[in-house]
Amino acid sequence: MFFVNNNEYIERLNICKSCENFHSKFKVCNKCGCFMPAKCKLSKSKCPKNFWTESTSNIEVEPNDINIAN
Repeated sequence: MFFVNNNEYIERLNICKSCENFHSKFKVCNKCGCFMPAKCKLSKSKCPKNFWTESTSNIEVEPNDINIAN
């Protein structure tokens, strides 16, 4: 799997947190229904409102190296 680097992940998640469609208690997008701490980490994912798009700075990591605690 390919993931974004930590800086891009934080930037994406901050964009989501400022969006009116972000449900802060459950950390989900009310528009697409995704759990955003996970979706923001995936390089091929896109915001349904086009606030951020597929990444070009992919890094390959093992699944157990992923931290979605934010």
